[in-house]
Amino acid sequence: MSEQKTTVLGNPGFAGETGDFSHLSEADIRGSAYVGRRPPEGREAGAAASYPYQLLQKDPAARLFEGPYRERAEKIKSRYPEPQGALLPLLNLAQEIRGHVDAEAMATVAEELDLSPTYVRGVATFYTMYNKQPVGDFLIQVCTNVACNLCGGDEVMAEFLKAAGTESGEISFDGAFTVIEAECLGACGFPTAVQINERYFENVTTAEVPAILEQLRTERPIRRKPAPVDVKPPEARHGAGKVEVPDDPGAPGETVGPESNPYAGGDRTPPAAARPPASDRPSSEGQG
Repeated sequence: MSEQKTTVLGNPGFAGETGDFSHLSEADIRGSAYVGRRPPEGREAGAAASYPYQLLQKDPAARLFEGPYRERAEKIKSRYPEPQGALLPLLNLAQEIRGHVDAEAMATVAEELDLSPTYVRGVATFYTMYNKQPVGDFLIQVCTNVACNLCGGDEVMAEFLKAAGTESGEISFDGAFTVIEAECLGACGFPTAVQINERYFENVTTAEVPAILEQLRTERPIRRKPAPVDVKPPEARHGAGKVEVPDDPGAPGETVGPESNPYAGGDRTPPAAARPPASDRPSSEGQG
């Protein structure tokens, strides 16, 4: 076969490898060779909501459901007799476009389906698969549940954080990585299991982590501006990369990226005069 199988220190980097099928490529195992290109507008309505929604290509500031994504949203909505049925697929689509689902995106989905923003927020915050704030190009989820924990999951998690130069849940300084713990990835026979965007890495050890990150860097598109020369190195910063989500799910545009991290997302804060006083802001209504 013309396609070569990617190997990282003996780790194939995808689910399905058992040793007896070492001649198969990743595309063969995943079936991606038969899927072909996934157009943004989707195909028929029955498949419009079935795409992976944690992709490498994303734009945290993109407007939702425009152009081909409008066509896809309409296909998704046509599948359900009640608009509420399309809630999860539209949240999936929003995360596919932006890489996360913040309060503004929740409000947009609520308006799209004629639902309460509080209801949409309650659903979105129930599921850990929806990122409530921007993440790096690669979302690295390290399983630390029982099987993986016994096989060094905590150590693998610590090594990913160290090698990426970041803290749990934050965006690395170069914008490439966000590392978080996963309660279970359903791959208990291959500990430690790590999910990176839509791809599984199996039997990961601490020794393999640097090579995995280096492989990911080679797959990353070159589209980001270089960091200013006077920015502090990763080991000198604390809290960079965190993005606060406002309590009010109906207040679009208030998600703010910290100024010290140019890769954590643009500042979309509205003018100060348009913001209500802090004492008038609602409490944690709708928190999941």
